[in-house]
Amino acid sequence: MKQTFAALLNLPAIAPTFAASDASATALAMRTLRRTVDGMPILAWRDLVANIGTLTINKVALPLIIGLLPPGPSHLACPTPLQSFGFKLLDVPLRPLWPSR
Repeated sequence: MKQTFAALLNLPAIAPTFAASDASATALAMRTLRRTVDGMPILAWRDLVANIGTLTINKVALPLIIGLLPPGPSHLACPTPLQSFGFKLLDVPLRPLWPSR
């Protein structure tokens, strides 16, 4: 940026201190496909959190006996591979909501 405004500020032009390098084949593939080497989509943090937030908890109940018995158990929906990866990155374990019998 300093080099851009050198003419306006009457500063001497600054030579770049690094040379541009060629991107690897993997980097080019990731840039064009917008996917990682593992096949996961490349997302912004906000998009990843929004995707993780769509994991649902389903309450199990029979329609004929609603109101007569206490509510049935809650069941965590099966997460998508992206959701599982996101929870793994956040170090949040996905556990069942009730003990298995």
